[in-house]
Parts: sequence; structure tokens; C-alpha cells
Amino acid sequence: VHSLAAEDPAAIGGPAHKVIADWCRISYTESRRRMRNAAQLAPRVTLTGQQLPPELPATARVWRQGLIDTEHLRVMQTFLRELPV
Repeated sequence: VHSLAAEDPAAIGGPAHKVIADWCRISYTESRRRMRNAAQLAPRVTLTGQQLPPELPATARVWRQGLIDTEHLRVMQTFLRELPV
């Protein structure tokens, strides 16, 4: 999911969220949510090509181990978003 977001829409047959939704037979909203989750849990790359850890590194580790599901992830995202600066 994360790698499709960087692809040229003409090369994959349209916007990534629509291609994913059609292929997985899910709604566009669900597809966008999965893309946002993947972006937070995947390693990042700077403009100079330097590898960075995921936005949520500890969460990404337990996600890959299969210890949390989308509901757990949603609770963590909400908690972090609502933390005071």
C-alpha cells in the first residue's frame, strides 16, 4: 500500500487509493485510511535519501508482529493527536 502511493497514477491505472479500493474491494475511505496507516508505520526517506524510522516506530514493530489490529492503531493515533504540545 505504501509503495503504491509514490507511483505515477498513469502507471498504476489511476489514483492509488482508487486502485487499492478496487483491487481489495473496499471503500475509498477505507483505502485512504489504510494508506495513511501505512505511511505512519513504514520507514521514511529524506530528500537526500537518508533512511528514517517510521513515524510511530514502536507501534510499527508490534504491528508487524501481529500483536495489534486497526482498532488498537486508531486508539494510539487518537491519543497521540490529542496530546498537548
